[in-house]
Amino acid sequence: MNFKNSHLMPKTEIKILNEVTETMLLKYSAPLSCVQEIEISNRLKTTAGRIRYYKRTNGHQKHYSFRISLAFNNYKEFGFDSIKKTLIHELSHAISILKFDSPGHTEIFKKICSENSGTMNSKIAGNKYKEFASNDYCRTKYKYQYTCQCGASFKRKNKVKKTQGMCCSRCRRPVAEMKVQTLI
Repeated sequence: MNFKNSHLMPKTEIKILNEVTETMLLKYSAPLSCVQEIEISNRLKTTAGRIRYYKRTNGHQKHYSFRISLAFNNYKEFGFDSIKKTLIHELSHAISILKFDSPGHTEIFKKICSENSGTMNSKIAGNKYKEFASNDYCRTKYKYQYTCQCGASFKRKNKVKKTQGMCCSRCRRPVAEMKVQTLI
């Protein structure tokens, strides 16, 4: 398996991700060569993972290749378990496309993902697969909370630098007069 940016994680964890990939593909009789690349990406900010697939037809045969990207930010924020479960989620997409020609969060995808202990958000999982639903890896961890004298508050990942023109939505008091609390 070709891992891009593997230097961002310990070799032992990359090895485990490689084993997970090979085990899942072999379990469903999928060729190992169909996953061309798994990238540990610094660029993914709003999603835990992404899969891109390419289809070629040769006569009546379809050939698929997949490229999987996993968010390094999720790894930093939530640990190895989150990136492993996200990989299983993305591999479930690959298998449901490869074996069942079923892209998306279909019933087939959900069955494959749950059989392999992958993660799904609660909206995708629904009631049938709710034990595999987890929104833990999607939540934004806020670092700062701003509280106004009127009681209104809001949270931010980064400290507000340009306070000019910013004010409380309830009483219109300037942000510069608000109490700032560090959460993390």
